[in-house]
Amino acid sequence: MRTKIYLIGLLFTTFLVLSACKSETAEKIKSAKESVNQAKDLVKNVKNIEKTSKDLEKRVEELKKITPIDNEKFKSWMPEKLGDMERSSFTFQTSSATSGTLEFKNGASDKSMRITITDGAGEAGAAIYTFQGFMTGMAKGFESESDSKTEQTKQREGSQSLETYYKKDNNSEIKTTVDERFMVDAEGENMNPDELWSLIANLNINKLK
Repeated sequence: MRTKIYLIGLLFTTFLVLSACKSETAEKIKSAKESVNQAKDLVKNVKNIEKTSKDLEKRVEELKKITPIDNEKFKSWMPEKLGDMERSSFTFQTSSATSGTLEFKNGASDKSMRITITDGAGEAGAAIYTFQGFMTGMAKGFESESDSKTEQTKQREGSQSLETYYKKDNNSEIKTTVDERFMVDAEGENMNPDELWSLIANLNINKLK
């Protein structure tokens, strides 16, 4: 009887040891697979960054050869109205890179929009375009959310945008590039990112070329 009990105990102990070994082996295999996948993702990301850098470098060299827009071109392009808002002010400057800023307001709905468009053409503009293009490329796939705001990158009409939405105030910010040349920094009060993007699209910024 004692021998039988001993054998049962021995078999049970052996089973536990084998199960533990099997579990440990499975964990090691799982960990190894995860490490391999992480390495693959890292290689893929490095290749994507290299491609983005090469494409960006090529485009920057092209932009350096283009003459930036002037004040007259900007004024002839800018609209008096945008959606249900009217233009309240504008500024244009060439002290560093060429840029113009427009403000639109609708007093009845408390909606407003402020947009700055920086021309990536010329030496100064191309330098800024290099920085923004690299940062936008690095932020691809980014998403973050807290109680107060959401931030994410999106593809809109062929352009990547970095969008921020402030939940409590219903305000939005969008940074994007149009036609691989014009850098856009827009702020909208009392509107979500989709509404703000719609206004940006309606400006037809590509006609500034």
